[in-house]
Amino acid sequence: MSQKTIFILVMLLILCGCGRKVTPELQSFEGVTVATLQTPFSLMDDASLTGTALSIPGSAETPPPTALEPTHAPGDVVGTGVNPTQTSVNPSQVAGTQLTPFSTATPQSTLTPPPPGGNPTWEGTWNIWYQNSTGAYSSSVLSLQVSDGQFSATANINSEEYTFKGDFNQAGDEANGKWKTTRADGEFWWQLISSTTFIGSREDRFGFCGDRVSTDRPGSCRKLPPN
Repeated sequence: MSQKTIFILVMLLILCGCGRKVTPELQSFEGVTVATLQTPFSLMDDASLTGTALSIPGSAETPPPTALEPTHAPGDVVGTGVNPTQTSVNPSQVAGTQLTPFSTATPQSTLTPPPPGGNPTWEGTWNIWYQNSTGAYSSSVLSLQVSDGQFSATANINSEEYTFKGDFNQAGDEANGKWKTTRADGEFWWQLISSTTFIGSREDRFGFCGDRVSTDRPGSCRKLPPN
């Protein structure tokens, strides 16, 4: 073989060897390229995570709206200042109303006080009905006066003067005593059934009742005293 031929073969072998070496380098280069391509994405993800992580403290550090609101705002101070003054004014106004003479005007009932112990008042003029021994009733007008828990009264019954004297029970709703004329005497007992009406009897037998207003005899005039 000539030297040219041998040279050409050698060059071909060198070229073939270089071609074989280039392919692996390209594969390894492609692998590295893929690796380098994946690495930026992971770094980008980490950067984004770190960016978000960094953004979170920034948002946490910023105070919420409630924290930004001033605790001693001028409006709040005025509001709190007005409320105590208003509450302090109201009691003074209430106290003012209590000091008004209305509280003293209420005891007007003292002008006409009820009898002590709740005892009703007997004193005054009464229309009375007095039952005689025949069972008939004679009407008249009785004038009664009270003094120191006792009473005295007078009436003209059938053209004859009667006097009555006696006292009241502790409750003041019952009265008992003695009646007297120039010819006879006896005992009587009364009981109030209302502020204007009393019923009762004399000699524990005959009816004896009265009414301060009505001129009609009460339906239940006769009542015997308790034993």
